[in-house]
Amino acid sequence: MFKNGDIQNDIGINLKYTWVGRGIIDFRGYERQIDNLKQEVIVPNNVKEVKDNIKNKVYEKEIDTYKKVYETNLPKKLGTFYEDKYEEIYSKMAEEEIAFIRKEKLYNFLWDHYVTFEALLPVTERSYNLLPDVNQSSATTETFMPWKTLLGYTSFWKRGNEQIIYLSAFGSVFNNNNAEIEKLDKFNLQQPNASNNDVIEKTTEVFIGDFEQFVTTNIKIEGVTYFLRKGSIGLSGALEQNFGEYDALNWKLGVPFSLKDKKGKPTVNFELQWKEVNKNHLVGIGVGFAFGKFIN
Repeated sequence: MFKNGDIQNDIGINLKYTWVGRGIIDFRGYERQIDNLKQEVIVPNNVKEVKDNIKNKVYEKEIDTYKKVYETNLPKKLGTFYEDKYEEIYSKMAEEEIAFIRKEKLYNFLWDHYVTFEALLPVTERSYNLLPDVNQSSATTETFMPWKTLLGYTSFWKRGNEQIIYLSAFGSVFNNNNAEIEKLDKFNLQQPNASNNDVIEKTTEVFIGDFEQFVTTNIKIEGVTYFLRKGSIGLSGALEQNFGEYDALNWKLGVPFSLKDKKGKPTVNFELQWKEVNKNHLVGIGVGFAFGKFIN
């Protein structure tokens, strides 16, 4: 961010808000197994635990603590104690049920959706060195504020056989310029040493032509599915249409891979990609890491 005490170019703040909707779990065909799980396993085990705690006076010791601390407020505090204890036991039973259903795949599919809003707020400018034409030797500097807003919606399904499907739609508005979309030719301008022309003192990236700024809007749809090797390999595709001064139609095809740990949780995701961006064909690899695993 700083070099020799000076703040550098192209620094911004990215704000992101995600609203997650209420999902659906389809249990059709597994109702009896789930009911047996609750009535024959989870409830009896937790009832036994509660009875053991009563027998060993675990709760009584906790209540004695309340009695020693509170006087006039004691009935209200004891009421809160019983409510919290009930919720604690109920949540524990629910977590055990969810863990077993997930482990044994006692569902047809899971579905959920979420809405995402993002905004990139520039703090410092992005700069470009420009020459009116190749015959000039002295470059001028143009500045640019790369702000952007994005609104997206994603819906996803996960089947009991580990097949996963993501469908997304995005709309964005952002500041753009003709250097970013490669409408200006560029080259490296070499500056020789003042006392020795054979020594290159500095090389600067320079664009040829007049600098223009404009606002671009775009709409993007994207789909990803993991359907091979228990959701480890799949296919993806994306289509993006831009509007305004920059009206390119960009697309992407990919083969995503998800490397998982022993518990089946993704650790590293990478994707072989073939895409066209601004009429340029690109082939490469995209990689993503589940950093949360390293923070635990």
